[in-house]
Amino acid sequence: MSGSDAIQTGFADIFLPASRIPGLTAELVDANGELVADILDTARDAEPVPASMLMDRKPEIDRYFGKPTIEAILAELQTTTDEWAMKTRAELLQKSPLALKATLAALQQVKSHRIASLEAALTTEFRLCTHLFEHGEFPEGVRALLVDKDKQPRWNPATLADVTPAMVEAMFAPVTPASDEPGLI
Repeated sequence: MSGSDAIQTGFADIFLPASRIPGLTAELVDANGELVADILDTARDAEPVPASMLMDRKPEIDRYFGKPTIEAILAELQTTTDEWAMKTRAELLQKSPLALKATLAALQQVKSHRIASLEAALTTEFRLCTHLFEHGEFPEGVRALLVDKDKQPRWNPATLADVTPAMVEAMFAPVTPASDEPGLI
């Protein structure tokens, strides 16, 4: 996600080139807590936000990714000779089938408002990341890309068809802390 994509999707409020960050930081430090909002407003107004690739591609993204399953998304991506769609499909086919289905399930929960707050979204993401790590998907991806560099991950399960709804649901289970602290995350 680029800076302009972050602005357009509501993940950021101010677009500022990296070269301007030291100057803004110095201004904020010198302000000593005073007029911070004014300084940020000035910074926000000083830089035009470049075009957002996500917004430029929004109709295509909605078309391809508005499908209910990963299999349907891949099939839709295959209906075109558009370079972006073909590249996206090829990249998706390299990813963990379990991670793909769990990620889509999380996005569908957001869309249906089952995940309705930032706290709930971050908790869900933490659970997915933790369970995918424990399941071995993250370590296998690291092995294939960075350790052995064979770019041939051995996902478990290996295909989308082998991922069951129960496997996906397990990725959303609370995480028990490893320490003596009580509770679930």
